[in-house]
Amino acid sequence: MNEKLRKWVWKINELSMRAKVVVVCVLLVMGALWVSAMMRPGEPELRMATGYEQAMAGRVMELLEKDKDGAFIARVDVGAEGNEGGSGNGMGGDGGWVYGVDVGMLLQYAAVAENEAMYLALRKMVVEHLIVSGDAVEGFGEGREMDFVAWRYPTKRTIEINEKRWERWGRLNASVEPIDATGTTEALRVAEGLWMGGFVFKRQEDKNLAVRVLRGYAAHAYVDQGVWMIRNYINLQTGAGATNSYTIDYDPDFVWTVANAVSDEMLLDVARRSRGLMLDARSEGGLIHSLVQPEIVTLMDPLPGPIFSPGGVEQINNVVSVAERCGLTVREVAKGVLDFCMGDLKSLRKYYDAKTGKRVGKRGVGRPGIGTYAPLLRLAMRLDERGAYKRILPRLLWEVRGIVRKLEVRGVRAIEGGDDGVSIYEIGEALLSLRLGAIYYAVGDSRVMLPGYVGRVERMEDEVEKIEGQGKKDNGEEKKVKEDKEEEQEMILPEKVSEAD
Repeated sequence: MNEKLRKWVWKINELSMRAKVVVVCVLLVMGALWVSAMMRPGEPELRMATGYEQAMAGRVMELLEKDKDGAFIARVDVGAEGNEGGSGNGMGGDGGWVYGVDVGMLLQYAAVAENEAMYLALRKMVVEHLIVSGDAVEGFGEGREMDFVAWRYPTKRTIEINEKRWERWGRLNASVEPIDATGTTEALRVAEGLWMGGFVFKRQEDKNLAVRVLRGYAAHAYVDQGVWMIRNYINLQTGAGATNSYTIDYDPDFVWTVANAVSDEMLLDVARRSRGLMLDARSEGGLIHSLVQPEIVTLMDPLPGPIFSPGGVEQINNVVSVAERCGLTVREVAKGVLDFCMGDLKSLRKYYDAKTGKRVGKRGVGRPGIGTYAPLLRLAMRLDERGAYKRILPRLLWEVRGIVRKLEVRGVRAIEGGDDGVSIYEIGEALLSLRLGAIYYAVGDSRVMLPGYVGRVERMEDEVEKIEGQGKKDNGEEKKVKEDKEEEQEMILPEKVSEAD
């Protein structure tokens, strides 16, 4: 090999100066084309994304088939009851907890991918383990048509370990298991999965359940120091509600979509108030504050205020996840976050100063991963920023590649935990983004990213869908999206969304 290289070098040296310049220019052009091909999504990238998606989806189905109650997608909480000494993201069927947000992300993917077997398996877990009837939550939901979502539920092994410790706990779900608290982010993710699945698989009962879950979510509403918020949780064993909230607990786009679809005034009010809170949560550095805690005003008035960033620092994956959920109703906030990330994409860090927007931490420390790039890709698509989509996708694929390699080498054992384990949450994030990314690439229309998908249709109808509201205004003019009357191919369309007066 070295001999051949030396021969080529000698041949180049024998060329005239003009010939050498031509050779160098050709090599530079070829290199630029190669880099461009690697950094701009096209058919090769989409094939790669499809391969990764199939690999991860196949492993998820393996885990769901091994235990119908979800023990193989459970997480271990270090130091939690019955888990002393444990660690990592998965339990491999032993003790641990199944988290509602993990199930919700996978449920959304299954609906968008039209994977009915996966959807029904996850739906079973939702109905039998995560749903808590409103009548069982004293002081919040009795006599009202609503359901709550547990933020997590224990595996059978964990229940056995803690049988004596939990003997007085209320058994509130359909499987008569001890549940410690509700979850608000969990409720939003599960409800959206059910809503999407209801359209895709024509299951009206799932859409109805999604509405009930959102009403349970709305029951977390609370006003403190004049600040409206959604409580982070309700302690199901004491009946007490949290006095704080996180901006990740809000999804004005999805709540607004469902509220308009079913003409629910309570949900419309929640969507409007959520939009207002998102506007107030913008930080000076172009990010979104994470914590809503009005009671702090009584101690530290006027700083930092009821909505702030702990320590003045924000984690970029949380910021992006919040922005993704308000691209329709609070476009200016979502667009600000996307612009911030795209401006620093080559050197994106995990932590930023909320006030100045400057990076926090040394280079290489706290590098963002799937938890950042997956929602960032969805944010770009929701805002129909195709240039951003093209730049983000290769970075997401690079991160997903690491997960797929671990799954290929270690199989389902890759989700057994430890620092080198694979997060089931990241798998859900990646699957959803890759599937939606493929649809967006094929359709070329940002409407596929609106919350509340209506399933596949064989012919597009001849109508204009108006997406009203301040969040969708650009330079004072409402954007109108007109469907192509002659389009015959199947595709996913969004639910019609309009803002009530």
